[in-house]
Amino acid sequence: MLIAIDIGNSRASVGLFAGKRLLKRGFIDYSTRPSAGAIGRRMRSFAGAGASAACIASVVPRLTPIFAEACLKLIGAKPHIITPYNAGITIKGYKRSQLGVDRLLAAAAAYARHRRALIVIDAGTAMTIDLVTARGEFAGGAIFPGIDSSARSLAKIAARLSYVKPSPARRIVAKNTRDAIRAGMFHGYAGLIDHIVRRMSAESHTRPLVVVTGGDAALVKLACPIVRHLHPNLVLEGLAIVSKGMR
Repeated sequence: MLIAIDIGNSRASVGLFAGKRLLKRGFIDYSTRPSAGAIGRRMRSFAGAGASAACIASVVPRLTPIFAEACLKLIGAKPHIITPYNAGITIKGYKRSQLGVDRLLAAAAAYARHRRALIVIDAGTAMTIDLVTARGEFAGGAIFPGIDSSARSLAKIAARLSYVKPSPARRIVAKNTRDAIRAGMFHGYAGLIDHIVRRMSAESHTRPLVVVTGGDAALVKLACPIVRHLHPNLVLEGLAIVSKGMR
């Protein structure tokens, strides 16, 4: 079995795979700098003794060697480190050195599922909306703050506004401040995503299928009728696909 680890900006997602089949998924939070021992114990309680291989993708470079050491202690072998240079997808007109590996893995996994032109939304700490061509090429996209990141930022910079966890809002004409923030986040991001998807489709002269992944994927799917499929584990799935080719 394979342990796949996606080290994100806020937490790490961990998946246990048998081939391409995801058996279970968990998370490792790191509000403070974690130790390899602590991470190893979390992974052992998650995966047990069944894992024989591991792979890591990271957008937080300082954490990569800590997780790699934990994997070495757990399975007795070095994990595969997946980067933009070995992420298993062709890149069209974008410098690999400027790309987050999570964007490429999500694109590769989405294309493996659907085999057609796609727009892949990854709704996490940052939100990315990326185009994948009909040939399976990563063609670039847009990056902006995620929904929860925006809500936390607003609370931090506005003296009289508190943090409101993003959630569905039926009304835009809200009758109190908390509902007004909720409405702004939910419907505001719905409009933003809809606009970017339509512009991206027009610029590429395609009619791509729109899919969403990431921590706020369910909220985005609910807010945006233009999103057709919810695939919450695309980055982990991409890790399993790429890792299989390395073993």
